[in-house]
Amino acid sequence: MRWPNPLLFVLAFGGCQSGFDPANMVSSVRVLATKVDKPYAAPGDTVTLETLAIDGRADRSRPMKLVWFPFLCTNPENEAYYRCFGNLSGGSSAIPIPKDTDLTDLLPSGSTYKVTIPSDIIAKHAPPPTGENYGLAIVFQMACAGRVKFVSVDPDALSLQNAPIGCFDESGIRLGPDDYVLSFTRIYAYEKRVNQNPPIEQLVVDGQAAPFGFSINRCTESKPENCAFARIDTHSPDNAQEVREGDLDGEGKTRNEQVWVTYYTSGGRFDADAKLLFDVETGRVPESSNKFRAPSAPGWYRLWAVVHDNRNGINWLEVPFEVR
Repeated sequence: MRWPNPLLFVLAFGGCQSGFDPANMVSSVRVLATKVDKPYAAPGDTVTLETLAIDGRADRSRPMKLVWFPFLCTNPENEAYYRCFGNLSGGSSAIPIPKDTDLTDLLPSGSTYKVTIPSDIIAKHAPPPTGENYGLAIVFQMACAGRVKFVSVDPDALSLQNAPIGCFDESGIRLGPDDYVLSFTRIYAYEKRVNQNPPIEQLVVDGQAAPFGFSINRCTESKPENCAFARIDTHSPDNAQEVREGDLDGEGKTRNEQVWVTYYTSGGRFDADAKLLFDVETGRVPESSNKFRAPSAPGWYRLWAVVHDNRNGINWLEVPFEVR
């Protein structure tokens, strides 16, 4: 079984976990997902993006803010997102922003943002070797527990670790990966293709629906792997898996989407970061539960289940749980 690449990319210099926390443990500023109300947009469409950004830090004296960068990058060279940074950091079409400019109060903020797809986005995209032509738009956002500033970057040295945007504290000291995430979302444009975000019905815990949360006994073992576990599953209806137009198997049959779920929690740990829900050939996976082991400290925590398909579709649910 092959897993597709995630459709929201978190840049390597932001959102890393400190210490030895598992990837599904939310203990810092994190961007877990961004969904678009039209995962496949048409030229000229106005689409709404919504980001699930979480502040999992123990100390939140500097509040996190989610901001959006109000330039739409379309059809970058080789579809490389870092080529979009040239619009800010150099070249004849660059936006003239002085170094160390504080952008925090100048940028749109909040969990949602709207963009309009250019009417010529497909016409200006080089046709692929095979298949239907499309256009690509990229939107950037940052979750920052501080001040967002423009920094000077060599336009010829743009990369994962070298972006022209940084997050700083009130003293002007650049913050580390626990305090910010710079992320981006791809929006694909087709003339006729459409896709829906995969619907979610409910979270299931040990075979029982848990729409409003659940309780679990705390772990008293010295090693987390020895803790008792609950089986967590995410149930989506059959129509969560759609036909993937233009994707043919060796016999010329159109394949279906692949649908999977990624899990995150503010306490405890999952045995697996992700579980497959629908296979492209066999459909619904009969066993998709994930083992979840509670933390040792009692209290209230949160769990997030983010469902993806491999055509830019995303949806999520958030459920509280009590550790006794």
